[in-house]
Amino acid sequence: TWEQPPTLDFVLEVASPSTFENDFTVKKEIYAKVLRVKEYYIYDPYYEIEPAFTGFRLVGEAYEEIALIEGRLPSEVLGLELDEREGVLRLYDPAASVWLEPNRERADAAEARVVQETHARRAAEARAEQETQARTQETHARRAAEARAEQETQARQEAEAELEKLRTALKHLQAAE
Repeated sequence: TWEQPPTLDFVLEVASPSTFENDFTVKKEIYAKVLRVKEYYIYDPYYEIEPAFTGFRLVGEAYEEIALIEGRLPSEVLGLELDEREGVLRLYDPAASVWLEPNRERADAAEARVVQETHARRAAEARAEQETQARTQETHARRAAEARAEQETQARQEAEAELEKLRTALKHLQAAE
């Protein structure tokens, strides 16, 4: 990390009573003066240290504490705000006025969308299959009707031809009398 600057723009340190002093002194100095990390946040999810959640922004060579906005710590680097929600550190998008969902919740929501889309696709496929079957049945019915019409036309033509023969025969008989 020291050999490949620039590296980090944002660091979130999860603190505890055993690391607290080091997080606020040694690490804070390294992040500010050596690594030049733009934003440094320290969070204790168990509230064993005071303050349990704070953030610093690099101004020149030193960190300045970040002021809360509506109870949240804004991050210029992320374009988001950090705060606890329902006992969990979460990210808030002030531009959209929404809390970002944790990975598990996003994954669950994505899975639900996939299931819903799969059901919708299957329903559409079933409708398409039904429509195809209906068109096939209509085609068969039309062909059967055409075949019946053809048979009726042929039967009518044969009957007319037979009638014509009988008329001719009748004329010959009448002429012979």
